[in-house]
Amino acid sequence: MSWFDGVLHRIRTLVRPVGHAEDLTEEVRHHLELGSMHEGDGHKALRQFGNRTSIQEETRDMTWLRFVDTVYQDARAAWRGATRSPAIAGLVIGMLALGIGANAAAFSLLDALYLKPPAGVANPASVRTYWLEHFNSGNGVPFHSQAMTYAMSRVIAEASGNARQVAVYTTDYSRRLGTGFGGARVRMVYATANYFRVLGVRLSSGRIYAEAEDSLGQGAPVAVVSHAFWQTTLGGAPDVVGSPIAVGKERYTIVGVLEPAFGGLDLQAADVWVPLASMPAPSWIEGPWWQSSDIYSLRTIQRWPNGDAEGVVEARATTAIRQFNRDRAGSQRPDTLMNVFLGSVIEAQGPGKPGLELIIATRLGGVALIILVIAWANASNLLLTQGLRRRHETSIRLALGVSQGRLARVAMLETMFLALAASVAAMVTGWGGGSLIRALLIPEVEWRHPALDWRVAGFTAAIAVISGLAAGRVSVLGTRRSALGARRGGLVGVRRGLVAAQAALSVVLLVGAGLFIRSLGKVQGLDIGFDAGRLLFGTVDFEEGAAPPRTVVAAAAGEVAERLVGRPGIEVVARSGMEPMQGFGVLSFYSGADSAGSFPGNEPTMSVVSPSFFRATGIRIVRGRGFEGAVPGSAPSEVIVNETMATLLWPGRGAVGQCLQ
Repeated sequence: MSWFDGVLHRIRTLVRPVGHAEDLTEEVRHHLELGSMHEGDGHKALRQFGNRTSIQEETRDMTWLRFVDTVYQDARAAWRGATRSPAIAGLVIGMLALGIGANAAAFSLLDALYLKPPAGVANPASVRTYWLEHFNSGNGVPFHSQAMTYAMSRVIAEASGNARQVAVYTTDYSRRLGTGFGGARVRMVYATANYFRVLGVRLSSGRIYAEAEDSLGQGAPVAVVSHAFWQTTLGGAPDVVGSPIAVGKERYTIVGVLEPAFGGLDLQAADVWVPLASMPAPSWIEGPWWQSSDIYSLRTIQRWPNGDAEGVVEARATTAIRQFNRDRAGSQRPDTLMNVFLGSVIEAQGPGKPGLELIIATRLGGVALIILVIAWANASNLLLTQGLRRRHETSIRLALGVSQGRLARVAMLETMFLALAASVAAMVTGWGGGSLIRALLIPEVEWRHPALDWRVAGFTAAIAVISGLAAGRVSVLGTRRSALGARRGGLVGVRRGLVAAQAALSVVLLVGAGLFIRSLGKVQGLDIGFDAGRLLFGTVDFEEGAAPPRTVVAAAAGEVAERLVGRPGIEVVARSGMEPMQGFGVLSFYSGADSAGSFPGNEPTMSVVSPSFFRATGIRIVRGRGFEGAVPGSAPSEVIVNETMATLLWPGRGAVGQCLQ
């Protein structure tokens, strides 16, 4: 018999163990019959044949059935040991479930932010996002951003050497179906026609829009919807392709439905994709939006690789974008140090410093790991104590001929049973904890993926196995020492070490929690310059898609403010162009005759406010006066600056009475 035939025979015995036993019994009977015929005496043939039971056992040992029997017996013994002490088993499962569940919750957030590629994208590792490193920053520190203007995206596309594989898109998650305020929210993506081809996204039905429908100035009113949006908001209508959809005042014709897996490139799932050329221009932009240098909202992606290395393309794109900044009309201080980088399609893996969400997630992961180690030490201590209580039982088993290795194997299996039971509870804990962490850290995101999916479940199972092996090693140590008749002092030393490790890590957690509470108290007590505790902010909204003139918006806001004055509970009503500590600067400021500009980086922000603004917000005017005494149109324009700006523009001099252009 060849080795291959031997393997097949062993597999057949595993598949048909009863048939193998019957065949073996039949073969023994056949040998006895032949012996009886040859000897003429059945008893003599039986004596010559030998012990039938022993021969059958030896033959069985030549198969894999003995191994299966051993595993089954060890598993039964481990299960009996695990369920013999329900209190200890419950404590071990509970502690491991807490530690494993905390890690599962932290991993679910880290996975969504940093590890999981966008679903539905063909080979997402070969998709790159372009990043810009800006040096014209207000504090002089460069920062990275994916946002760029349309002209910048075209410059980068040409520098890439393969413009057809470069797509541009932007998002608008504030739209609604129809023009009323009760319409369902629609998360829209304005993307170039090659967006889907670059990402390798497939369709469930219909088609994607063509390049001819994405011509600037002549964007066609067509749309592609996600599978989830089609099923939920549109009711899964079979004739959805060709049907109209109204978003605000714009009406589109649905030409395709994407496959279920794809929901966009962001954490939030997108609903509708329309041609980039169909993007409406903001009311504050004069002329075509794609010619504006003030719309920094577009993102540029590319399918990789092409013929060049990433460093070569980055260098070409950096040279081109710096030249573009120098040549741009109206740019008084061009960013000639700007750099272009290629990064992963996963935003958290991009260049520059990690985002706040990722920093918090990694800190949570560290805390969860400490909790897991504490849980492991506690569970190991309980298992070690249980092993000491069973030392007499262990001695009896050794006296009956059970090997030390088999006793250790049973102890390890017993711990693994408890760890696997803990993993089931940990998945529930991880799902609840992950959902809670997401709601607390990033409440504005409607997550595409649940807190518990197959990746998180696999991670939880892996951590459970590792925890079971780690705790099982201590249990095996107790079993072996009991088997060898070791003194209790050695095991007591191990227990003390585990308790010391648990206490030390607990102190680390307590100190960290105390520092966090202290920092939180300082943040809450920080003087931010205005009374935020008693402020309410509101806006005046018009019907979806409406873009009324500024005079109409100002009149409506003024009417609302007048109607709020004197209402119970309202002390002061003021109007402001933006909330305190919000907004961005798009204006250029100059002081005196300094025609070269007065700031080393991005310009300050400016907000138009009513005279009662400072009284309503509680912002103190330390020098000079407010706007209360000014008569509109009877005096030169007046401004109020903060102390930082006053120090920058007029160091050592008073800001009151100075001129600012």
